[in-house]
Amino acid sequence: MQNDREWAAFAGTVLDQPDLATDPRYARNVERVAHMAEIEAMIAPILARINREEAVALLSLAGIACGRLSTMEDMELHPQARHVTVESPTGPVTMMDRGVRFESESVEIGPVPALGQHGEALRQEFSADSAGQPT
Repeated sequence: MQNDREWAAFAGTVLDQPDLATDPRYARNVERVAHMAEIEAMIAPILARINREEAVALLSLAGIACGRLSTMEDMELHPQARHVTVESPTGPVTMMDRGVRFESESVEIGPVPALGQHGEALRQEFSADSAGQPT
């Protein structure tokens, strides 16, 4: 909880123990930190009974800032995670497409470079001569 208001909302809505909001052991953040093991022991069985979406809904109902962590599968299945197939030295590779797109933009995705294919050009581009000027 980010503040005492969120703790009071959490105690009443999530823990269903509104009296914990004024309990001297938990009323202020410094006390909650000192009793974190006790608080975690109260929270664990509740979170064990509900899924991620239910937890987010419950916290949102209480007005508590929260967010969900995405799994790799979540990210792969998300509609914004479009896939594109590109050529590589070992054959076609399917990978996530660019995350940001603009309607007026048309970008062609080229093949994946071979290991070291552009190494010399990059070394030249980012090297400097004795005067500190790019060569």
